[in-house]
Amino acid sequence: MKLLTYAVTLAGIFWFYEFFAFLWKPLPFDPFLPVLVGFYFWRLKPIYYWGGVFLTGLVVDAFSSTIPGPAVFAYLISLAIFLQFYRKLALRGFLPAFLSLIFVISFGVLARLLIFPALFEVPLPEKYLWDVLKYLIGTFIWGVCCWSFCQISFMRYVFELPTNSKS
Repeated sequence: MKLLTYAVTLAGIFWFYEFFAFLWKPLPFDPFLPVLVGFYFWRLKPIYYWGGVFLTGLVVDAFSSTIPGPAVFAYLISLAIFLQFYRKLALRGFLPAFLSLIFVISFGVLARLLIFPALFEVPLPEKYLWDVLKYLIGTFIWGVCCWSFCQISFMRYVFELPTNSKS
């Protein structure tokens, strides 16, 4: 059931994002990175979690990038950094978890939109820094919304799985 919820959530977010992009224009935020960070706490099997991260990065690259690979690498590295924060800081308090969210989102967006394209020497338009800033701010807002949604007691009880679950 967890795996089905994981797949349906990612597919639903992608569908809504592409639907709104079709109606108006692409929304200036990365809809997947904060959600993927949150799914780590569902304790999915690593093959499904990291496979979902890889496939989500490929889908993002297929629909929004001029070169394949930046989102995949950015997502994988960002989530590896988040796991290090999780292990080292024991993200149980409000401030450590919030600061790690800010750092991971910043790194993920900047890596996907600036660092990896620069490494592959992709020519960027003149006002590209303004676009990156919009994506960064939009992803921050989306990340805080997702994070706040998970912090509400009712939602934590609804979506949080028992710790003794083996699946």
